[in-house]
Amino acid sequence: MRQLAMQSRATALRQYMLLLVGQSKLENLSLEGADTPWVQ
Repeated sequence: MRQLAMQSRATALRQYMLLLVGQSKLENLSLEGADTPWVQ
């Protein structure tokens, strides 16, 4: 049960970070990001 909770948190954090990267305005830097909160 504890491992499932940790995996769930890690997935949520990864999705949140992808969303932040997708919304950022960085130049000369290429990061994989998402434009919407609907990420997998």
